Amino acid sequence: GRVPDGGWMADAILHEGELWLVDFSARMSSSGTKMLYHTCDDLSYPTNVINAALGEEWRMINPKPAIPTYYSFLPFPKGKISNIQYPDASQLDEIVLSVEEGGRVFEMRNDVQVADRGLVVATSPDGTRNDAEDTVLSFINNIQYDVD
Repeated sequence: GRVPDGGWMADAILHEGELWLVDFSARMSSSGTKMLYHTCDDLSYPTNVINAALGEEWRMINPKPAIPTYYSFLPFPKGKISNIQYPDASQLDEIVLSVEEGGRVFEMRNDVQVADRGLVVATSPDGTRNDAEDTVLSFINNIQYDVD
């Protein structure tokens, strides 16, 4: 079956016009990342990258403009989190609030564990990547909480 599009990372080398896919995985970096989300009518950008690496034709049917996107995991520190107050999230496109009142955050050392803190995503369809980044960072910088 087809896996729906989602966060992914790839390492590739372009050598003498030939694309060599080194690594590809369905995960996102644990640090905040700027992304350009490319789409077309029948295939997504990640699908095209895989197809090109497999030697298939790169197809961009009716390409749509890239949407500047920025995401970041929430930066809760290690400890018991209390008195959480989140700012207005109306400018965000996606928000996953995984840390609950009284929840404990353990030391995070890898991409899988850091996702347990929560995630925010903003896009800037008519703006720039910096607009999306500013929206996310403004939200994150205005989260109030206590750590025990």
